[in-house]
Amino acid sequence: MKNITRDMHKIAQKMQQDTVFMRIISLVTLFFLPVTFISPYDHEHGYCEMCPGSNEESIKSVQSGALWFYLAITLPLMIFTLGLGMRCIGG
Repeated sequence: MKNITRDMHKIAQKMQQDTVFMRIISLVTLFFLPVTFISPYDHEHGYCEMCPGSNEESIKSVQSGALWFYLAITLPLMIFTLGLGMRCIGG
């Protein structure tokens, strides 16, 4: 009987560790989900390096605008997604 109790205790400890690892995996996934979703739309705004007649100043301006757009959309989505995930996961 003691062996069964000891084995059940070991199983319970392993299940607890698995639960912690699954929460970590879920949070990492929730962190990268908005970034992955927005990336293709950010590319549409483009980095006009191949545009004919463009100079370095206009390229930097386009890149800066694209980065600002990317961060302005992604960061609020990331905060919302992580908040919702933390609430659902119970972390």
